[in-house]
Amino acid sequence: MLERRRPLLLLAPAALATVLAFTGDGQAASARLSVNPVQGGVVVRVFFRPARSVAFSLSGRPLARRSKAPYALFVSDHRRARSADRRAVWLVARDARSGRRLARVLLSAQLPQVAVTTGPERVTSNRDARFAFSASRATSTWCRLDAGSEKRCSSPIVYRALAPGAHMFKVRAVGSGGSATATYAWMILGPDSTPDSPPPPQPPGLPASGGRAAPPTAPSPYSTPSGAVLVSTSAGLDQALHASNPTDIVLADGVYDNAAPFWNTGGHRVYAANLGRAVLRAGFVLGHNWGPGNGMLRGLAFDVSDPAKTLNGDIVHVWGTGAGSRLLDLTLDGHKALSAGIRVREPEGVVIQRVVVRNFTGWGINVDANVLNRTVLRPPLLEDVVATDVTRVVPQSSNGTSEACVWIGNTATVRRVFAARCAWEGLWTGTASKGAILEDIRVVESETGVYAEHYNSAGTTFRRLDIGPSVKRGFNCEWSDPAWDSIAGCIDIVIEDSVFDTTRVGVYMDEGTTRTTIRRSVFRNQDWAAIADYKGVSNSYYDNDYAGLGRGGVPVSNEHLFTHCP
Repeated sequence: MLERRRPLLLLAPAALATVLAFTGDGQAASARLSVNPVQGGVVVRVFFRPARSVAFSLSGRPLARRSKAPYALFVSDHRRARSADRRAVWLVARDARSGRRLARVLLSAQLPQVAVTTGPERVTSNRDARFAFSASRATSTWCRLDAGSEKRCSSPIVYRALAPGAHMFKVRAVGSGGSATATYAWMILGPDSTPDSPPPPQPPGLPASGGRAAPPTAPSPYSTPSGAVLVSTSAGLDQALHASNPTDIVLADGVYDNAAPFWNTGGHRVYAANLGRAVLRAGFVLGHNWGPGNGMLRGLAFDVSDPAKTLNGDIVHVWGTGAGSRLLDLTLDGHKALSAGIRVREPEGVVIQRVVVRNFTGWGINVDANVLNRTVLRPPLLEDVVATDVTRVVPQSSNGTSEACVWIGNTATVRRVFAARCAWEGLWTGTASKGAILEDIRVVESETGVYAEHYNSAGTTFRRLDIGPSVKRGFNCEWSDPAWDSIAGCIDIVIEDSVFDTTRVGVYMDEGTTRTTIRRSVFRNQDWAAIADYKGVSNSYYDNDYAGLGRGGVPVSNEHLFTHCP
């Protein structure tokens, strides 16, 4: 006869009740039992006088034996549970001589708690990392770096001489109630990605921040939703994406490949079960001619080198009905064989956060519907972006039409960008990017820091730009070219609270630049001019620091740049 599995205890704390327990032969035994929550766990008492001793086990593991009635046991780091509790475990009491089960108590683990209290900057060039963490209800703590082995550890712990790139620190606390884990993700930049020395002291009146751009946050851990469809194969992913209703899809650790890009037309939300450990060898398309939009990709690592496995050479392509798409905690590597890491043709409501893109020939990230005067009701949001190494085989051979680490062609909010080794520019704005907010932008090792092309006008604000070293032109305002309706790149824009450590010019305002303001910014090492205002209209510049200009550099020039920069 099969044992009955009906839960026997759904009692109020400290309640007494008659409990029926069934043995393998179906014979019942009568017992009285109490369950008393106390600090740090529960006390369980079994009242069964015929027994000479009672043996307790937890999830089948022998725990203790008691020989005096009432047979009492304190179970630490556990509490009363509901049968639906995923961490529920059974405490079983048996007559030690006969093996007859006397009672079962449904418990749930009070897990240890652990938290990383200090760690390195989220984006840093420091190859050493020191972590401190705190743990409670733990008997031991175990640490792991990236894919290395787990080792017993204590706080603080230091790792030295780490390689550039994304890293993950994990600490696990183990206690009698189970285990808990805390993680910390950060990005180590290449050895030449940050300036060798701090900025010079700021004169009175300048902001205390000195214009230093806040660093981006690296892709970060997250929780996957309960009830998601679990996928472990490429075919399984393709099948899950064909579901008619928007679905949560969680990819197990592993590699996912396809002869063509995966298509998310149904607004599905796709997660890696563990940050960066679901690796895709094919791209992803969000949107189509139909579908609900609002799809999501989170925590995935794209490692793609075959253009045939992408749409138009873009690893992630958002278009058509892809409005509201969210791209979170992604890393994308194009191996210098693909045009873009992320290209957004439908920008309405798109969110891009904590993304690392590298090794593309056209753009790291491109958000541009490519429609003049396009108005977006929900401007796209880009935050915490690291974009590096965007160049054609012959650097700058695009003639300014691409080779930009970040390209913004619509009204948007852009915060915390680090761009390095961008053949043409770190950040490009234009097309219909009126009224945009762009702040905390750091660009190094690139031809130009920020390039504002035609139609970038009407209230756009650039704040805390941190441009250089190894950049020639910090900020370039496109001229009023008759071929583009004689509209200059900078009309009614503000550049403020910034630092320009560039070799030739800090901000160059070409012909037609109108009502553009440059204020509270620091210029150093320019050998031509901090600011050039060539045939501009009603531009202003004030409260700037020119003390660090290079030899031959002047605060303001009204000459044409190309007479000095062939």
